[in-house]
Order: sequence, then C-alpha cells, then structure tokens
Amino acid sequence: MPTNTEAPIRDANGKFLKGHSAPGPGRKTRAERHDYTPQVIEAEKQIRDRLTDLIENMFILACGVTVEEPAKTGGVVVYKKAPDYRANEYLINRVMGKPKESLEVDTPPDSPLIAIFNASLGRIYGDKSDDGD
Repeated sequence: MPTNTEAPIRDANGKFLKGHSAPGPGRKTRAERHDYTPQVIEAEKQIRDRLTDLIENMFILACGVTVEEPAKTGGVVVYKKAPDYRANEYLINRVMGKPKESLEVDTPPDSPLIAIFNASLGRIYGDKSDDGD
C-alpha cells in the first residue's frame, strides 16, 4: 500500500485501486450525522438536578399509590393503584445490575438446521468423522 498521500487511490473508472479504500470507517451513526450533544448534555443536567425527586417518585410507584380523581357525578373517587412492577424492576436493577438474559432453543435432532450446522462446523474445523474413531 503506497504511503504517499499524493498517489491516486482510484483508477480511471473511479474504482478504488487494490489496497486502497475511502477515508473513515464507513457509514456514520445517527449521532455522528446529527450532533445531539448539546441536547443530551442539557437533558442530563435536568435529570441530575432532579435526581432525588425522581428516585423518590420511583419508590412511591414501587410501593403503590392512592389516587384521588373527580367523579363524573361530583365528589371524589379514591382508589389504590397496585405497586408498579417496572418501578420495582428499575430500582432493583440500579442496585444489583441488570440480570443476564438468555434464550434456550430446543431443536429436534432430525431438523435440517442441525444438518446445516454440523456441515458448517465440518467445513470450519475439518471433518472429524474420517479419522478412524
């Protein structure tokens, strides 16, 4: 690969010469295309300034809350909302960390997927069935 930056990196048809590529790693991310940095900084500042109140609100939701609403016929309707599952989950995950998520797939042994998978392994690691075992 030539180190001279003056050397052409494209041929007469506009294609890259062998060993050359366009500058940069490829397609830009959304954040790189649209600089949201000032908005993110401002949002983080607003959250940081109210963090104590926001955490307290999560505790209230996590424990359940009594709600008072005006009734259509006049007066007030009072009821208790059940504890919020997501508020509890959020608070627990903040302290203990989010648990690892896993997915188990049960594929029948006669599935064509198994045959394709085994054939791929044979191409990658070599076929072990012919070594006399």
